[in-house]
Amino acid sequence: GGGTKIENVTFSDFTESTGCNPVSTAIVFNTLIVSPLTYTTTTQVIGSTFDTSSTSIDEISLCDAFTTELYDIYVTDDGSLNPYDDKAGIVISNNSTVTDPGACLPLIGSCAQYCIPVGGPGVIVPGSEPATTPSSESTNGIPATPVATPAGAPTVIPTECIQNGDMSDSFEHWVASGSDLSLVSTMSGYALKASGRSHQMRAGPSQRIDPTCLTEGYWHEISLDVQMTNPGDNSVFNCDPTDMYIDTDNCAGVHAIVGADLITIAYTVAPLRNDGNDGWNKIYGTFKATSQMMAQSSIQLIVSRALKTVNIAIANVVISRAGLGTDCSQPLSNGNAELGDARGWFFRGHGDGSYLEMGHPGYNDSGSAFKHKGTRGNKLFSMVQKMDNSCFPLGSTWTITAQFRLFDATGRFQSCDRNTVNDDNSCLVFSFMAGGHVSLATGALANLDLSPVQIDGSWNRVENEFTILADTTYSEMWVNVQVPIQYYYEIDDVQLVQN
Repeated sequence: GGGTKIENVTFSDFTESTGCNPVSTAIVFNTLIVSPLTYTTTTQVIGSTFDTSSTSIDEISLCDAFTTELYDIYVTDDGSLNPYDDKAGIVISNNSTVTDPGACLPLIGSCAQYCIPVGGPGVIVPGSEPATTPSSESTNGIPATPVATPAGAPTVIPTECIQNGDMSDSFEHWVASGSDLSLVSTMSGYALKASGRSHQMRAGPSQRIDPTCLTEGYWHEISLDVQMTNPGDNSVFNCDPTDMYIDTDNCAGVHAIVGADLITIAYTVAPLRNDGNDGWNKIYGTFKATSQMMAQSSIQLIVSRALKTVNIAIANVVISRAGLGTDCSQPLSNGNAELGDARGWFFRGHGDGSYLEMGHPGYNDSGSAFKHKGTRGNKLFSMVQKMDNSCFPLGSTWTITAQFRLFDATGRFQSCDRNTVNDDNSCLVFSFMAGGHVSLATGALANLDLSPVQIDGSWNRVENEFTILADTTYSEMWVNVQVPIQYYYEIDDVQLVQN
């Protein structure tokens, strides 16, 4: 009834150097006989001491409880467990349900944080001093040094959505969600690196933003640099940036926790730029500030999505009013590939052996084009983009045009039949689906341009037209390229306009 009090206890020889089993810890919370998985009692640590060489993992561990998703453990401490100084505070889980825990610092290896509540006697440890010895892992060839991590949302309304996006203020405003964070040097500044991640979607570098920095009803753009590496050898993780589904080959992305909903708002941009770039790539996305978002006291953003075994480093995080996809007179973005990458575009299907490159030059011998190569299991497993469905009112008619070339695995250009849309030799066409639902799809649209197909390397034009015949409540309208699986294809200058 009165909870547990650990008072004036001396714990010794729990460090690995004494011969103690490395997994042994002085104070452990386990869930072997807990049902249901809730924690409602109290635990206090008072006047307890540990060997001077002890680290957090030697003293306390919430990892057993953490792995079973028991997050509401709360330990009051007089400073005995504080690895940074002797200030009193609380120990909570990395994914704690405790509201407003104050300023928090990581207990490395313990799946926990040491927090000093607002108004408490403790102070934040200066972030310039390392919490542990330097890690052997590195970014851009420079060793990573784990340092203290202040956590939680800012207490004042920010003038910008992302605070300390370039990590120039160490961990200020950033939290380790279900992971351990370290500050690493790069060739151009600093980055945060999340390792020991506990979940594919909910673990990684995290920051809470105040929704008042957003404009309701408008689209906003988020961009950042990302590096994904395997633990141990620190090699670059080989992922598929065109896969918009949840798979084992996912690249990193950004999720927003809005109430109880986990929403993906940004993805790693295709194609990857791993060669000669130390594995640094770009994450980009746009999202609309909805009334649900604006009703929140804060919105948690997490960079995650890659397998939980993958380490994720981030830098140069920015949120701004979007310049693309905001105008319903041009609901399709990046149709001409002039951004130099395929942001906004994905493949349907689940990693079926195809991949995307940027072709040079593009249409009219300028810029870039999208080049889809490799094997595909279905003609629908082609490029797709999600657009704002509010731009497509009932009864509106639209025309989509593009330039394309078809070729085989050897690079030889191929002909196709413009008069059919579902045959093995049909030409490239488009289809549209409200909400991505096949039952609401237009199907392959008929070619309106029936000019002869050129196979001398010249570009060919496709023109399709469709009318919105059903009024739906879905937020997205998908546009899907359809190409028979025998072809590789190159596409450029995609334009979608209302008639």
